[in-house]
Amino acid sequence: MDNTSENKILQCELLKILIEFDRVCKELKIKYSLSSGTLLGAVRHRGFIPWDDDIDVIMTRHNYEMFSEKAQSILSNKYFLQTYETDKKYPHHFAKFLNTEIVAVEKANMELNIQRGLFIDIFPVDIIPNNKVLRLLYVITIRFLKVVKYAENYSAIVKNSASNSKKCIKILFYPIAALFGSNKVNKIETFVRCYFNNSDNSSNNRETYGDYDPGILQVCAGREMLFSLFEEYMELEFEKNKFLCIKNFDDYLKKNYGDYMQLPPVEKRISHHDLIIYTKIKE
Repeated sequence: MDNTSENKILQCELLKILIEFDRVCKELKIKYSLSSGTLLGAVRHRGFIPWDDDIDVIMTRHNYEMFSEKAQSILSNKYFLQTYETDKKYPHHFAKFLNTEIVAVEKANMELNIQRGLFIDIFPVDIIPNNKVLRLLYVITIRFLKVVKYAENYSAIVKNSASNSKKCIKILFYPIAALFGSNKVNKIETFVRCYFNNSDNSSNNRETYGDYDPGILQVCAGREMLFSLFEEYMELEFEKNKFLCIKNFDDYLKKNYGDYMQLPPVEKRISHHDLIIYTKIKE
């Protein structure tokens, strides 16, 4: 089986997970949107970007918390909603929706003792402050907490850090991470992220989401998106199925990809996840 065939089979299994996720959202009356390359694929290809190997969705914080609270009780047996609450060693602030019958491991997370499965990512959308000083402090705080929680697993730091500088920084923060643990740090991070969702603390017109925060310079340059993007939704075709997307997807995609209908150069048409599949996927 060549790489193209393997990717098609992987995409087929990811689509099944997305269909189950959509079923649960409909039953709970929860809104979501395809996001990132998945939304781009829906608009440009009516399905997966041919070389893509993951699925991303986003939810407003309110919907994300409701989904986290209620989804597990109505999932089919083989599915698991992975958060730092349901899996205590899981380090991320966002959720993963897993098919546990297919054991897939991200190389960067091989050392972690967490539930394994093929997954889609679910990112919460949170409001960030308009004030530039508060915004800068917000981003610095989130990034500090992120370094601390990922520093908890020392062996993973040594093996998987992308550069020596990142490795040194994480090793310096290891004592703090070991003291608090990623679970407690994630709870602190949730408090910080949610603080500006309250209308008393923000004028409610900015957003950021998940662990994938824009860089400090990007945030302070005003390249964030209006929170109003997440007020209206529509259905778009994705691999011959219909899924929810933000209605004003054009603004979202332009901010993220520029001329998004233009295909990237051939050398950039590569997948970004580094997965090892241990359970064979049926062809």
